[in-house]
Amino acid sequence: MRLFIAFPLPEKIKTILGRCMETIKYCGVKASFVRAQNLHLTIKFLGEVEPRGLESIKAAMGNTARGFSAVNVRLTDWGFFPHERRPKIFFIATDNETRLGIIARTLEKNLEKSGFVRENRFKPHITLARIKNPENIEKLAKKIEILKPRDEFTIGEIVLFKSILSAQRPTYEEIFSQPLTGKIP
Repeated sequence: MRLFIAFPLPEKIKTILGRCMETIKYCGVKASFVRAQNLHLTIKFLGEVEPRGLESIKAAMGNTARGFSAVNVRLTDWGFFPHERRPKIFFIATDNETRLGIIARTLEKNLEKSGFVRENRFKPHITLARIKNPENIEKLAKKIEILKPRDEFTIGEIVLFKSILSAQRPTYEEIFSQPLTGKIP
């Protein structure tokens, strides 16, 4: 199974970002936009995992989630990875990077005990599109200047997703969810 762990987004945020993507899709940039229902904030990509590895992943998620309470975040700035001159990924960032980063690092540490490699490169963002050809990227950059969603939402759980690849686009299936139930704000 191809797995990753993420902070899920509320439907309201998926709808807002879906509308933004519809507005900018026609800028002439060749890109594969993420379906609104698939939007999330990735914490850790696990890759191919055998079914027997699920229990240790769930345990690591539980140990992490019990240490933290829900987090309020706000959508902030549009961006490109690695950078705007040669973009591969188009995203929107969130604030509260320090708090989300502590949760991500704690999860990485807990997963490391089960044999997963610790990467420590978490940057809170929501991937909106994978850029296939950066031609017309300036048009996209101008269009997003006028779209400034600053909506706030609460992250109250971490979720293990299965990524099902197809010829069209991937589909994500929720495998396990762990609420953030700790006392640490």
